[in-house]
Amino acid sequence: MTNIKKQDIKYKIKLDVKKDADNWYIGCTKASLHGVDFTERVSKEIVEKIRGMNEKEAFNFLIPYLKEKYITEKDEIDKFITYVKNEYSQKFNKGCQKVVKILG
Repeated sequence: MTNIKKQDIKYKIKLDVKKDADNWYIGCTKASLHGVDFTERVSKEIVEKIRGMNEKEAFNFLIPYLKEKYITEKDEIDKFITYVKNEYSQKFNKGCQKVVKILG
């Protein structure tokens, strides 16, 4: 049996405005992505604006928009990061036990 310790596993929560812009563009221009309708999570005004743009125009709009969103929603983002860290800390050992059980 393999022993996995917290110090063996590392993760990093990172805001990546370019990746987020790409996800927003795809989410607003595709009907559904992985079974999720992203447009239900974004204001109709923003969705329509992005749908009316080509990819370069959308990125020129989205990158400053998302940077501002990171600032205005900083408290929510920080709460989410804290939540993930707490969940990771609380459920790590149980998760490792399941992985070891499944993979042997």
